[in-house]
Amino acid sequence: MFWGWGSAFAFSGSDSLAPMLTHSLGGDIALDSAGWSVGAGVEPLLALGARQSPLFSGSGGWGGTALLEVRGQDEAEKWEVHVKGQYRRIPGVSGPWHELAYTWGVFDGWGRANTPNLTSVGATRLEGLVAYQISPSISLQAGQLARHWGHGWRSVWMDQAAAPLPQLALQVDGGRVRYEHLIAAKRQWFEGSPPDVPGTDPNAWAPWQYAERNRSFLAAHSVSADLGRGFEGTLFGAVTWLAVDSGIPFRLEPAYFVPFVAFRPTEYRLGSADNALVGLEGAWHSPDRRWSLSSQWLFDEWVTREVFSDRGWWANKWATVHTVHHRGDVWHAVLERCAARPYTYSHVVEETAWTHDRSPLAHPLGANFIEWRVHGIATWDRVRLSIGATHVRQGVDDVQAALEGGRSIISAADPNASTSLGTSPLLSYTLRPVQDGVGELFGEVVTTWRGFADVEWAHERFGYGRLFMRAAGRWAEAGEGVWWGRLEFGLRVQPALEERDW
Repeated sequence: MFWGWGSAFAFSGSDSLAPMLTHSLGGDIALDSAGWSVGAGVEPLLALGARQSPLFSGSGGWGGTALLEVRGQDEAEKWEVHVKGQYRRIPGVSGPWHELAYTWGVFDGWGRANTPNLTSVGATRLEGLVAYQISPSISLQAGQLARHWGHGWRSVWMDQAAAPLPQLALQVDGGRVRYEHLIAAKRQWFEGSPPDVPGTDPNAWAPWQYAERNRSFLAAHSVSADLGRGFEGTLFGAVTWLAVDSGIPFRLEPAYFVPFVAFRPTEYRLGSADNALVGLEGAWHSPDRRWSLSSQWLFDEWVTREVFSDRGWWANKWATVHTVHHRGDVWHAVLERCAARPYTYSHVVEETAWTHDRSPLAHPLGANFIEWRVHGIATWDRVRLSIGATHVRQGVDDVQAALEGGRSIISAADPNASTSLGTSPLLSYTLRPVQDGVGELFGEVVTTWRGFADVEWAHERFGYGRLFMRAAGRWAEAGEGVWWGRLEFGLRVQPALEERDW
């Protein structure tokens, strides 16, 4: 058993989730061959308010993160349990993001949220799994966690920035061929009415306290094969369906539970209104594994004559990410381009869209964007330096909110909107204003430049903590420009969050 601790002092509204290119929960707990281990950490944070033109984005205050992590496994290494709970209090949150937490009780895929005061957000994130190793090559998992499928920093299938999903998973590792099959429950939030309880004031209830929730389901699977000479190919398929449909109050489709079955033909055969997605990825690794190239694609619709026509049919929905990695003895560098065409991931209703807890399951920008990313991470003994920048062009429904939030705030999409430019998967594609003339970007475009640098120094005297200093800034424009910046430093246990500048 161990106990970790940390503290932090910051001139900022929040940290931001630096992707850890892994499919696991992460964490710093070392587990013996059998038994249990427990870790806990507390990281106090003082924020003085992020600078944003033309005014401060919000006042500062105290915040921080509390963590509890438990792991255990039996002597035969057949069973494993891993649970990780975090509570993050984020001070100095800007107006649009604070309004999101107040209205819906969820926060940008990070977790369930509330608003303890007018400038802070409290967010709780719980992940965990129970795994059983059936054989050396087959395992079963049950739990709640976010997965990252793909070789890129971002994924257009399932991205680690998404909210954790309750799920069952089957994993098969045949050496040169690997397969994963996932069944999960999604949650959608809708406007409700305050409870009509005698003696209570309806105005005292926050909207998230009486928001209504609906369930839907998804199935996803991928199969990867080593093709030789460093090449790897992966096929992806997914389908989402309504929990209540055609008079059936709890609709589970047994056909989607069958491994290795193509979902798209199955969906056609069922004659349902389910939303099917398909994708593929190719990757190459150099013999010394220092260089890797990958290209990932997702298709939400495919009509060949429309794809190769020039009329810009709205339903030509696709997303892609192309990544170059270099891993040296000191430096790890990433160059990446990611794009998603308007209306990708959306469907007739929100329940069958590729979302959960009012956030995308894939790239957190949703759709209708082009993003370039460069990122470098260097490690010298106890010192770790991370620097990066992104350039995003995105067509948005609400320009002012995108300027203030640094990007289109998908979770804040208006459920009563009369039109949709195809940015938020939460909005039905039936709200499209046109049938044709939809380009790679659609609507009024907001351009955002973002840069960040993070340096940390570890020493045994700090236990599990690391001294760090982090600077981040952005410039967003659509006719007018809005800038934002912050500087933070202190002592932390958990990795820095990525460029989520709330």
